[in-house]
Amino acid sequence: VGAPGDNDRGDFSGAAYVFLRKADTFEEQAKLTADDGFRDSYFGQDVSIFGDTILVGADRDSLNGKKDSGSAYIFRRDIDVWQQEAKLTPKDAVDFERFGARVSIMADRAVVVAAGNAEKNVSAALYIFHRHEKRGWVLKHRLLAPEVSNANFGSSLSQTNDTILIGAQEDNVRGPGSGSVILYTWNGSAWSKPSKLVAKETRASDRFGCSVGMSGDMAIIGAFGHTNKWKGDGAAYIFKQKGGHWVEVAELLAEDGDANDGFGRSVSMSSGIAAIGAAGDEHSGVDKSGSGYIFVRQGQKWVQQSKLSPSKVSAGARFGQAVSMSGHMASFSTASEHAFVFPASLTQVGWTLTLPSRCFGGISEYDNTGGHEVTDKRCRLRRNQPPRTRRLHAGSKRLPLCRNREGTLPQRPKNGQ
Repeated sequence: VGAPGDNDRGDFSGAAYVFLRKADTFEEQAKLTADDGFRDSYFGQDVSIFGDTILVGADRDSLNGKKDSGSAYIFRRDIDVWQQEAKLTPKDAVDFERFGARVSIMADRAVVVAAGNAEKNVSAALYIFHRHEKRGWVLKHRLLAPEVSNANFGSSLSQTNDTILIGAQEDNVRGPGSGSVILYTWNGSAWSKPSKLVAKETRASDRFGCSVGMSGDMAIIGAFGHTNKWKGDGAAYIFKQKGGHWVEVAELLAEDGDANDGFGRSVSMSSGIAAIGAAGDEHSGVDKSGSGYIFVRQGQKWVQQSKLSPSKVSAGARFGQAVSMSGHMASFSTASEHAFVFPASLTQVGWTLTLPSRCFGGISEYDNTGGHEVTDKRCRLRRNQPPRTRRLHAGSKRLPLCRNREGTLPQRPKNGQ
């Protein structure tokens, strides 16, 4: 969990916390900080974990006097000890590049987004690093965003072996703030020029691309500003890769959607299960208490299976601000205090992690029994006391235990990717 507001090495120098599940509880295993940590670096702005490797973004780090040029850090675990292995930086750092705004790691490939700054004419870009056995982490590719604009390139990020998706929720492709997702594909020898994904229903103010997740040949993309029956009730869209193209196959809507629910503010998916946050929902009439939704794939259709919330709802908590699924585990966080973790079978027993009040960066999970890494942003969590168990409310329907799940780790990217 990222904590960019941590002050160990100066105000907003930042940190990241590692939690490990042991039996029926979660324990803090490590607190990570940059070896050269300095004030206002915002280390922990985003985080990603894959196996024994963690990638941490510090998008406000100032390299050689270049304000907010940004950096990212690699940590490796040896038994139970996490150590900094490398610091990644842009090749030619410039002011306000914000390298490290979004990060994702998979096997030996690290992907880092530099969000840029349109007002200062600093282009957004995507950097791809590859771990070399002798030379360490080497920059292999720098891919430019489609254009210098206020599209908010890097509002979300996800990758698989041959595909990288990057949200641009402020893109004006279908009107102001309609949003899009930028797609890069590996063709066997090079990364493709960027192309855009938009939903058929995307229109102004949808913020399509505010969140994105992938599992196998499927992707889920959130649009929290979409208007269906009510203004801003939100939506999420399922895309499937077919014949080298990504095709929209489903639009997911909350059965009880209401104005400004923000359904789709966060999304994640794993093996035919989709978890979606609606942080603005008035659960049980409590303003912006928030809710989480579970959808399951039944044949060619996606069906809402349940709606989740904490047993005690609070005004302004925004449960569902971030969501993450990996293997048999799923978690929803509030905007300021807790993360609720429970098995994918969605029984009504889950764990509540109370995390650092300064945690408002990224959250990432990895299932070491054979799953895939997923990352969600915008969590605000607090760590003041040990983990404890809390009961969750679920809808009348129960999600069957997911047995037909991905049982192998993603393949390592081929050399050059």
